[in-house]
Amino acid sequence: MVWTQTKRHVQLTSAHPDIAMSLIQQADLVESLLGMPLPDSVWDKPALMPAPTAYPSPYHQDQRQLSYRQRQLALYCGYRISLTLLHPQAGLDTKGWLGQSLAIHWHTADTLLPSQIRHGIITEVIALGSNSGMAAYRIICEPALSQLRLSSHNRRHHHLSLSELIKDIISPYNINVEIDERLSGADDYHIQHSVQYNQTDLAYLTQYLALFGVTGYYRHDTDRHTLVLLPHDAEALRPDASDIHSTLSQNPPSLADRQDRITAIRPQIVQHIQNSEFYRYDNRLVGLYSGHSSTEQTIESASPSTHKRFIHSHSYLNDDGLDKLATRYQKSKVQLANIGSLTGNIRHLSLPSVHDIEGNPYVTEPISLVSIHHSINNHIPADWLGHAPFDPITLQPNTNQAHDNENIHHISACYLPFPHHYHIPYEEELSRLGQPHPSLTGLMSASIIDTNSSSAVDNDRNHRAHIRYHWQSEDSSDDSSHWIPIASHLVADHMGQTHPLRHGQHVLIDFIGGDITHPIIIGSTHNGQGNDDAQHNRIASDTDFIDATSPVWFINQSHAYPIDGIKTQSIDSSRTGEATKDHAINGYNQLMFDAHPESPQINLYSSSYQSSLTLGHLYQHSDHTRGQARGQGISIETEAAANVQGSTGIHISSQTSGSQSKQHMSHDSHSKLQTADQHQQAYAQLADIHQPVGLEGNASNKQSGNKADSQTPFAEFSQDTNDNRLNESGQWQQPHVLIDSQRHLALLSGQHSQHTSTKSTHSHATGSTHYHSQTQMNQLVAGDIYYYSNKAQTHTAAHGDVTIQAHQSEMRLDSEQVLRIHSRDNIEIIAPDTLTIKAAGSGIELSGGNVTFITPAQVGYKASKV
Repeated sequence: MVWTQTKRHVQLTSAHPDIAMSLIQQADLVESLLGMPLPDSVWDKPALMPAPTAYPSPYHQDQRQLSYRQRQLALYCGYRISLTLLHPQAGLDTKGWLGQSLAIHWHTADTLLPSQIRHGIITEVIALGSNSGMAAYRIICEPALSQLRLSSHNRRHHHLSLSELIKDIISPYNINVEIDERLSGADDYHIQHSVQYNQTDLAYLTQYLALFGVTGYYRHDTDRHTLVLLPHDAEALRPDASDIHSTLSQNPPSLADRQDRITAIRPQIVQHIQNSEFYRYDNRLVGLYSGHSSTEQTIESASPSTHKRFIHSHSYLNDDGLDKLATRYQKSKVQLANIGSLTGNIRHLSLPSVHDIEGNPYVTEPISLVSIHHSINNHIPADWLGHAPFDPITLQPNTNQAHDNENIHHISACYLPFPHHYHIPYEEELSRLGQPHPSLTGLMSASIIDTNSSSAVDNDRNHRAHIRYHWQSEDSSDDSSHWIPIASHLVADHMGQTHPLRHGQHVLIDFIGGDITHPIIIGSTHNGQGNDDAQHNRIASDTDFIDATSPVWFINQSHAYPIDGIKTQSIDSSRTGEATKDHAINGYNQLMFDAHPESPQINLYSSSYQSSLTLGHLYQHSDHTRGQARGQGISIETEAAANVQGSTGIHISSQTSGSQSKQHMSHDSHSKLQTADQHQQAYAQLADIHQPVGLEGNASNKQSGNKADSQTPFAEFSQDTNDNRLNESGQWQQPHVLIDSQRHLALLSGQHSQHTSTKSTHSHATGSTHYHSQTQMNQLVAGDIYYYSNKAQTHTAAHGDVTIQAHQSEMRLDSEQVLRIHSRDNIEIIAPDTLTIKAAGSGIELSGGNVTFITPAQVGYKASKV
């Protein structure tokens, strides 16, 4: 017998000729009640479910990075069919297959449901390739509802019932839908206001079906499929015992009963109901709800039933409306408290259906199926050419392929025990949650208020403040305000950023988890209503009104470039509104970055004694107004004292060096100190050479030989001025002060100037040295004074006397050559006792009125007259 179109377990029907001529090698059908968990066998086949990024993101924030198993809404469209087709021809034009309608059907051998049929639209085609036999293609079929995930909208809905909302969403699509009349109720299924913001239509519809506890299933007719939407407690989902569809057998298999039997059943209880993190609606619903059961079945912590998402809409914001919504939502979640699974080779199962179990003494109550995974294998060898005859009745499994098994039709299903919604006293749980209160989506604006009326800063030790929302009345009582935490960029134990908020600041408020009872200040903003000088509140804070603020710096006609920075405001000035810099009580600090493209500057300023540090182009600046240019470079100014202190040295230099210089910053200055030290040592040697030797001297007349006094202290380490010497281990890392000027160095004093050294003082100039004084110049030395010059010396007193006096010891005039004493008037040499003049062994001695001529030879007199 040749394998023909009618000799298969599962068959297909399609209007497209290529599809109609194909043979089904394998089929996987996953179907579930909307929002229900899927069997674990679904996740064992990665190709069966799409990748999370296969469709557009359902929200404006991208949630596609989560796997479908984590998102539970994987199959909210109802079902998904994966077919592997075999065709004699490879390379078919599969692009035309997309959008084609398809139907699969199979015989069940059940008297009540002799055949099954499923409809779908082809949404994905993959050519798997070909070999020596048939070419293989994989197609994915989904219901018409799946096309809602391909478009997103921004729209608002006002005062609609849930039924009207569903019709508005699906009306542009060709979808057959039946909606239970109870969903049109204005009381239980009313939507006061709803916003669809960048959400796909399927995601938007899904959130409301889940919110109101609505589920659904598909009814497949001969030529179409219809979506049936109904509440979670509808009779179709929990029929009476008299409406049991069939009895499933779990008895041991026999030759007469090899089909339609359960091979395994696993009762299970989930230890919590969906962890209802209902962020954006009723904060009472946040928490865990435990089930009541004595089963010891292992709990899977990674269950696909985790339910977390955001709700962007509101129902009636009153106690009655919230109670109804919370109860309905919780009842829907209670259904999933006890989820079991079963496997078997049953062919007639469909949704929704309720069955008895025969042959299992532990499962005595009926079960209600919520999801089914049909795995159908026609056992067609991939290398079959399509012409060899064989009998399909004796067809055996193909052991050469890992995905084949001994079953032609195998199912995995999830079920709920019957009655499945009375296992948890949800009413008692809700009663313990307290009164409902609404939650909010988005930010609110508020102003900082002063509850003390004594200070503009009313923060507690934990950096919290009091606020008044802008929708609150101005005369509302401050007694209702609470401490609101302030968010900071960095917070830790005894560290972080702290910016106390002033009375009247305009702040933005967010809500933790959407809970309106847990606000947090996340930032502040300007409302553009401040003074023209853009520095203070428009209204003084001592009044009972909310203040307005404006930026401290902004672009205007005087400075058409942006200014960045930080400015604080004193407590007093924030209350009084005083805005001028020179005001005694307007204390503040600022760090300003002037972004002028041609003359940028950085200014660090404190109003205390007008102290500032300016880098870059030095301009006068008053708030946002730019004044006159004052130069370039660095300016340090203060009206009080300035102190520069360096424990391991201070180096001040006007040396020009690039940022890429590899030398130590004081390298050049130390080189100059070394040169000066070498010059001074050379002059000291010359002074020793030119000591007076013509007369007898004593020790007090000779220069001291103490080298420690004659050398500079830099001589000890200036012999090695390499960078390593000058770095961490160098001698310069000591409390020295080094001032190096590349050109002129001027020190000016308005009154007295004093230079004091506890040891030696050395002055060195490679050129001339000048000392000027308008009155007197006094040099006072406790020891000796030595004057040495390599050339001539001139001592001149233009209008006074020249007095050189040796008070106790001798005074000597010593010359290596001629010694001349010249006067334009008279010369007087006065001695109280004896005056002796000697030359070459002769001399004249004046003593006691006597004149004595001393000569080894003759004495002569020369005179023009006698």
